[in-house]
Amino acid sequence: MVNPTTERNEPPLITLRAACILPIDAPPIYDGEVVIDRDKIVEVRKRPHSSGNAVDFGDAIIMPGFVNVHSHLELTLLRGLIGDLPFFPWIRKLVELKQKVSTNLWLDSSRLGAAETLAAGITTVGDCCDSGTAYQACEELGLRGIIFQEVFGIEEPLNTPKILASLSEKLAKYKQTPKLELGVSPHSVYTVRPTLMKELANYQSKLAIHAAESDAEVDFLLNGTGEFAEMYHRRSIPCEPVNSTPIAYLDNLGVLTLQTLLIHCTHVTPEDITLIARKGSAIAHCPKSNAKLSSGIAPITEFMNAGIRVGIGTDGAVSNDHIDMFEEMRQTIFAQRYKKVSIDAETVIKMATIGGASALGLEQKIGTLTPGKQADLCIISLDHRIPQPDPYSTLVYSSSASDVIFTMVAGEPFYESGQWLS
Repeated sequence: MVNPTTERNEPPLITLRAACILPIDAPPIYDGEVVIDRDKIVEVRKRPHSSGNAVDFGDAIIMPGFVNVHSHLELTLLRGLIGDLPFFPWIRKLVELKQKVSTNLWLDSSRLGAAETLAAGITTVGDCCDSGTAYQACEELGLRGIIFQEVFGIEEPLNTPKILASLSEKLAKYKQTPKLELGVSPHSVYTVRPTLMKELANYQSKLAIHAAESDAEVDFLLNGTGEFAEMYHRRSIPCEPVNSTPIAYLDNLGVLTLQTLLIHCTHVTPEDITLIARKGSAIAHCPKSNAKLSSGIAPITEFMNAGIRVGIGTDGAVSNDHIDMFEEMRQTIFAQRYKKVSIDAETVIKMATIGGASALGLEQKIGTLTPGKQADLCIISLDHRIPQPDPYSTLVYSSSASDVIFTMVAGEPFYESGQWLS
């Protein structure tokens, strides 16, 4: 177990050593170490000639903790209950399942998701939560993150003041801490009416919204037709086409800002990409969830070429049975190559670390092993990876969450060799 070492008149220090250090913002350091003072990184260096007092993880890679920009920790216990369904029937089934879950189970589900997250080397989440339990679970288990309180509202008549009062009451239960921030998630264009969406756009600076995720969503806005339009009609809710793409529609409502995280974005036009780039919004790319729900392949290279901040998310275990950023990185590459688009291992590792940090507005704190940043890191065993000619390729193409042997957040170990330390 890793413990701080102290000397008289010296602050507590932790030195972690491994065969390879992957700073992300600098070339790999072979036979290197990371020196940590309390919650911050103070030095990333080649191993000194004298062995010194350090914890040596041997044949392993030390790298920044992964940043999972989109998760639903509260839905972890629903894993495996909705398989082999395309997007619209899947989301209708999810609504039915959520109504059957007892209140006390939501917290247990979030705790399970948070525990799996730490074991996967993920140190920061951008979590969208309806029940509010993700905040408590992250606080208990030590995760960093932004917890976006989900908001829904399509009923007729729509009581916007009541919904906003309920939102304020929910957010008041939680206070921002050095590791946990609060945001708001208007769930989507088909679950939040435009009058409410406008209010939410001005309610909280940090927003996350599922956007341009499915054909049904596009049909709903452009033509007033399709599965979501039929759902509205069945419930006698007004539904008129707005002749707009989801991205343009959200911009007209004031949603697209520097503080906005757009989740999925598999159905976007070149004009949408230009608009997102101009407004400075970020994108959460969830490749496995997109594939499982037949949602499509997001144009990641076009996003990055336009200068858009892009991070990688696992989505919830109910739409992606694994919380594993290695699988997400592989899927990102393979899906793009299926379209004959080139993207490499180093690029997706940066998306999963500093890219995610930037998408959440946390790039000054985390995402790289840089002196002065928070000591958020994970360590991946290479015991079964021979040969290892390139650390980026080794991580992306032949590693998985089960190879993570250590996870630290703000200088404090929370997971080590199969044990949770919080």
